[in-house]
Amino acid sequence: MLTARANRSFMPEPSYPDPAAGGDRIRALEDDRFNQRKIGGSDGLEGMREISTAWQEDRTVAYLARKSWSDPAARTFFLVVTGAIAVGIAILLVQ
Repeated sequence: MLTARANRSFMPEPSYPDPAAGGDRIRALEDDRFNQRKIGGSDGLEGMREISTAWQEDRTVAYLARKSWSDPAARTFFLVVTGAIAVGIAILLVQ
């Protein structure tokens, strides 16, 4: 059985993106956001914190969308599924 250290020798070349690295970044963002919510007190700025949280979540979603669109397999899958749904709706509307 290979250990984690032995698996590092089988890593792809550095120019190939590592999918696990993106997951770690997202988990770190979510953990940071959760910790910030726990710290917040009742000083009358709850509305501003909610706007700030919505803004951060929007940035996270935009980051995920850009990252998934740059992956050719994910882009192809998205286009095929969207096309299939569009064809299905068109068939239902024509009948």
